[in-house]
Amino acid sequence: MILSAKRKKRVLLIADVGTRANGYYHVGDEAMLYQNYLLYRQAADFDQTLLSWTISHDYLDVDERPSFQLRAGEAGLAQAGALLAQIERRRRLAFPPLPAELKEYVEIMREQDLIHIIGGGNLNSLYPRGLCTRALVLLLADALHKPVLVTGQTIGPFNQPGHQALARRALDLAKIITVRDPSFSEKTLKALGVHKPQIRVGLDDAFFLEPAAPDAIEPFWLPDAGSESRLRVGVSIHTAENAALQTRVARALEQLARHFPIQVYFIPHHLVNNDQKFDVPFMRGIAAQIPAEIPCRVITRRDLIENAEPVKERLVKGLTAAMDVVLATRYHALVFALSSGVPALALNHSEYTRIKNLGLLEILFAERAADYAVSIDELEVEALAGKLRQLLAQRATIRAALRDQRAVHAGESQLNLALAKSLLQLPRAA
Repeated sequence: MILSAKRKKRVLLIADVGTRANGYYHVGDEAMLYQNYLLYRQAADFDQTLLSWTISHDYLDVDERPSFQLRAGEAGLAQAGALLAQIERRRRLAFPPLPAELKEYVEIMREQDLIHIIGGGNLNSLYPRGLCTRALVLLLADALHKPVLVTGQTIGPFNQPGHQALARRALDLAKIITVRDPSFSEKTLKALGVHKPQIRVGLDDAFFLEPAAPDAIEPFWLPDAGSESRLRVGVSIHTAENAALQTRVARALEQLARHFPIQVYFIPHHLVNNDQKFDVPFMRGIAAQIPAEIPCRVITRRDLIENAEPVKERLVKGLTAAMDVVLATRYHALVFALSSGVPALALNHSEYTRIKNLGLLEILFAERAADYAVSIDELEVEALAGKLRQLLAQRATIRAALRDQRAVHAGESQLNLALAKSLLQLPRAA
């Protein structure tokens, strides 16, 4: 008798990833994907399909397909509304007739055992296109009787009634939702009326991502940084056009250099081909105002792309982990720093970033979370320099506290895999 091999379970990964036409690359979103990819790959009993913006992950062992694209702006919202209404009307049919533009998308989903929507900040009114796309996935999965795991999310804020209704209807179809803040997202789900999924609070999906090896990071170090005793200050800042903030950060770093010998590394998280948009040009504006005697380097997309390490988010985490202190508006810069035991100060530039940043800080620092964040609207040069001095002066104590927290949360590194297996009724690892 010939025994057939047991079929692996098929999981569909859905994330905001892929190098787009202008070379756009989002480090944080890619980091969340890669960490989940590793969990399934190391488990060895899963085949993975990835829906991404473009076919650009040849270094991963996945069946990569282009994701369904809603049109942008008001046209996209109208398109999404029509599709959602059609799916909603027919979702109870065993084989619902669906719009032509969704047929390929649906056939991919039909082949899967589990749909995994990977974390990020797109379930809110700030990114309605993302909200609508995720709602389509949840409604289609329900029609096809596929369980959906939603992880690493910030839920809300919602400032339009239509978005609230859509989020309530769609999210109530998930089996499990994990949120990355201990208060706001849970309260938002409760206020929306989402009550069917199991809700879990946990660290961001990328918290346990391993950084690149030291030899991969070596080419980034300044050759003329002077004494090895210089402390490394990592800066990951963006906020579009804000010349006043550039000047304030530059002056604060100048003041910090009067108390500590420092070198400054500007580490980007949003990248494009020519580095003329997003993080790099903004941080170049800061670097241009720093006195020449303070060594500094702005790391560019080319620096990262030309490095032999294929997983660029591991490079960024490796650089961040090598800092002595980090100053960030970028949420995943904060995740990378704190998960690596590096003291960090979060600059909140909107209500949404405040929610995300304080959520992570509350998990790690409890009632002292506010000590590690400041609003850029309230930011003065002397106060910022003082906060950075304090973090550097206390860095050994903070590092020890963060190491303890990582040990406390170590079991969460396998949480998403355990949740996926529970939905598929697979045995958990011993």
